[in-house]
Amino acid sequence: MIHSFKDEQAFKLFTVIHPNIEEDDVALIQDTNTVYIYKDKQWSTPKLKSNNSGVKLTLKELNQQIMEQVPALKQADINDAIKLINTFAAQAHEKHFMFMCPEHKYYTLLEQSKHYEFGSLGAAIFACCESIGKVKSVSLNDCSAIEVWITDDTSTECYYLFAYDNGMVYFA
Repeated sequence: MIHSFKDEQAFKLFTVIHPNIEEDDVALIQDTNTVYIYKDKQWSTPKLKSNNSGVKLTLKELNQQIMEQVPALKQADINDAIKLINTFAAQAHEKHFMFMCPEHKYYTLLEQSKHYEFGSLGAAIFACCESIGKVKSVSLNDCSAIEVWITDDTSTECYYLFAYDNGMVYFA
């Protein structure tokens, strides 16, 4: 499970109050952008690959390395993620959504319809994810999109889900 905290003080309070932390839980500290992973009954920072060239990692590269080490979502977390996606869809009030990952040249257009194959957008997205790889994280970002981190056989990438009614062009 991924836990998010405003600051280190909130994180420390959580660790004192919440004794049942599970192996591979992740803690994100917002004000310092610090990440911890719970391994062997203790919190530690993830190990990052060093490139000895003096080149700094981009935020995307840093996130990729962290997400590679995060375990796949458990069923309870998947259920929460589906609820998050469905709430996002309901608040968007749109009929079309795009699920994409430019790095993998993956683009799926989803349309809410009366003739449906899936009961919700969340269920449809997780059906797509199952054919790609293991879902590591699902979260709402500041740009009105859902970020879904997925690890496949070769890499870990961020897939984006966003409303797409303005991207649709109809013609006769």
